[in-house]
Amino acid sequence: MTMTTTLAAPYAPLPNPRRRLFSRTDCEEIEKTGVLSLPYELIEGEIIEAMPYHRPHAYTLMELTIRMIQLFGAEFVQSQMPMEIMGEDAVHNFPIPDLVLLKQSFRTLPYTHPQASDMKLLVEVSDSTLASDLTTKARLFARAGVPLYWIIDVNERRLFALSEPEEGEYTRREEIAETGTILIEGGSESLSIASLFPPKP
Repeated sequence: MTMTTTLAAPYAPLPNPRRRLFSRTDCEEIEKTGVLSLPYELIEGEIIEAMPYHRPHAYTLMELTIRMIQLFGAEFVQSQMPMEIMGEDAVHNFPIPDLVLLKQSFRTLPYTHPQASDMKLLVEVSDSTLASDLTTKARLFARAGVPLYWIIDVNERRLFALSEPEEGEYTRREEIAETGTILIEGGSESLSIASLFPPKP
């Protein structure tokens, strides 16, 4: 006796979920409700709440801030404050970099956040955000025209230096190991990569 089995039709593929992109205006309205109470960034329309800083991240950011102040002066260094994105990207982006090195004193910008044209350098210190810092944020900062973008990888104790932005991408990328050094234009001396990290246990 032959048994006939009827196979169920395969499920139709589900459409990709629609993503809601938030604008800066949306975020301002949400803030008024008290829902957005934590520090956050708006990156490509996504609200990213600030993660609790692990101690190595905080240590590295403090070391970097101190060294930049020593090399360039306190009035040229801005830490964990917003920047302005110009053009079409302004609607869906409001980043807060870990550190910015300004071309001129912060006193020249009494009423506006700095934009890319005001910067020599922008830095993100990465522990859990390395992938997005190297991709999504890199493209955003390149489109904005940030001339030099560093990503300091706390976990692997290295520094990525991205420069020469063209057509929304950085065309030059350098990876510097813990044993290396880097010189910023206008600085009086090279910066030791190892000096940015906590002592090894």
